[in-house]
Amino acid sequence: MHRFLVTLCGENYRLSMEEEADTYGFFTTRYVNASDEEAAKCMALMEFKQSQRYQELLEQADIVDGQPPSLEVDEIEEVGLESVFENGELPGLSFFPMGETK
Repeated sequence: MHRFLVTLCGENYRLSMEEEADTYGFFTTRYVNASDEEAAKCMALMEFKQSQRYQELLEQADIVDGQPPSLEVDEIEEVGLESVFENGELPGLSFFPMGETK
């Protein structure tokens, strides 16, 4: 068994932040134990998609210019089996603006 740090990237989420709706993307990271990188990618995506936070995002998100929100693996790195998040909690989401929408 191996341990991986997986960075996920979501794009095309039309959300209301600070009173204004715009299109955002986000990054979040997860540790997963898996036999190989492909299994780790699948596990990280599945775990995040089942999270309450992701379900809340989907409820808020609108389809932008015919493009639904997306979620994919951005980076993956094998780490030591003892690796954990510093404070023991899952990290939040780091949002970034994707530009003005019509």
